[in-house]
Amino acid sequence: MFYHLKSEAEDTILVMASRQSEVDLYLGWLNSARKDAPYAAFPIPEAEWDEAEERFDVDLNDPEWRELPEKGISAESFCRWLDDMKSAGLAATDYDCARALGRRDISDLKQVGGDMRLALACQAVLQGAHPYT
Repeated sequence: MFYHLKSEAEDTILVMASRQSEVDLYLGWLNSARKDAPYAAFPIPEAEWDEAEERFDVDLNDPEWRELPEKGISAESFCRWLDDMKSAGLAATDYDCARALGRRDISDLKQVGGDMRLALACQAVLQGAHPYT
């Protein structure tokens, strides 16, 4: 299912998730950093895909969109995220990155990557989001 995330400041994001819980997780992380203009999620029914494709300039039938929920984050992408966190000044060490994700150890993730929840969490942390409390 595709979701249109819209903030009170009129910012928009298009996401695909196989379950509402994935969208809720992403919204929690995203909104923790955007308290002034929180995002809300709106499902895009299949009947409205043509309009969404035009608005967001994407092809929703593209196989890459279809594969996204199963992919999660690869080990290579996770290692790139570690570098991005350090270069952005959000972490000094791998341990700092692990703590930002609520973990003590990430050695396994550097070898095999992780699921979609981890991929969403990495993106949210890199955007400066904090855990929703």
